[in-house]
Amino acid sequence: MTTATATPTMTGQEMVDLTRKHTLFEWSAQSKVDPIPVARAKGIHFWTPEGNR
Repeated sequence: MTTATATPTMTGQEMVDLTRKHTLFEWSAQSKVDPIPVARAKGIHFWTPEGNR
């Protein structure tokens, strides 16, 4: 069996910019939010589009 991994089409910064533009964070001041871009996850580990775990 072969597992294919998707190649990210957006950078982490593009994900963060879109999140800030299109998400209303009602529990925080909008300018203080620092979203984390996630390209994939396994168990308790997350990876950014740039490959950082």
